[in-house]
Amino acid sequence: MACGGNLISRGQDARRAAVIEFQFARAACDEMYSVIVTAGLQLSAQSHHMLASLCQCTREMQSLAHEDLVHVDLRIYNLPASSSPGSGVWLLSPEAA
Repeated sequence: MACGGNLISRGQDARRAAVIEFQFARAACDEMYSVIVTAGLQLSAQSHHMLASLCQCTREMQSLAHEDLVHVDLRIYNLPASSSPGSGVWLLSPEAA
């Protein structure tokens, strides 16, 4: 995984969403956020807010949070193009654990 992340598990839930559980060093949160967006996944507004807040807090606490791990549970849904604004085919809903 990019940015030194570790894959913990992957699978599929009852709604046929891809479920990917991973962790990464908090110091790499800006890079991980960039990788997720660059991969073409469309984030929900809540997901953007959570990741942006994590990145901002990490920048403000550089020396304290450098070695902390961030644990993420991603759920990726395959949506019909008509149900998502723009051309977004994927919706990403991370839940920080």
